[in-house]
Amino acid sequence: MEKTNLKKLYLFILVIILMTAALLILKAKKDQNLKTNEKSDNQIQVTPTPIKNETYIVSTPQDPALPGFPVMEIPLEIYEPQEGVAISSSLTVKGKTKPNASVFVNDKELRANKEGLFSTRLSLDEGENTIIILAHDADGKYAEKEITVTLDEVE
Repeated sequence: MEKTNLKKLYLFILVIILMTAALLILKAKKDQNLKTNEKSDNQIQVTPTPIKNETYIVSTPQDPALPGFPVMEIPLEIYEPQEGVAISSSLTVKGKTKPNASVFVNDKELRANKEGLFSTRLSLDEGENTIIILAHDADGKYAEKEITVTLDEVE
């Protein structure tokens, strides 16, 4: 009878050891999966979730300035002026965004043409000037750029 109890005890200990090893292996695999799924701040992870046949819900990155709101950007290129340029007179701001988007250059409102091009002249104050260009489309998507230029002394 004593040998039977000793065998049961050994069997019980062996089962505990095997279960502990299995749990440790599962935890290690989970940790490894988390490390391989980590993304940097500049990467976007899109996870489609099928709902019905061809319908998907897609998760979007969140705007850090507006928690809970998705980042929605449209293209915005500024051709003129270049950052940090010294200017001796008034300035023309030229760029390209989404066709027909609304564009604000500081306090001036304009609309991009059907190719997405826009242009406006600005009067500057002497010294350093910050130009903020904001574009948004009818869907509420937007883009913003900031450029600093310097107006040399006016003679």
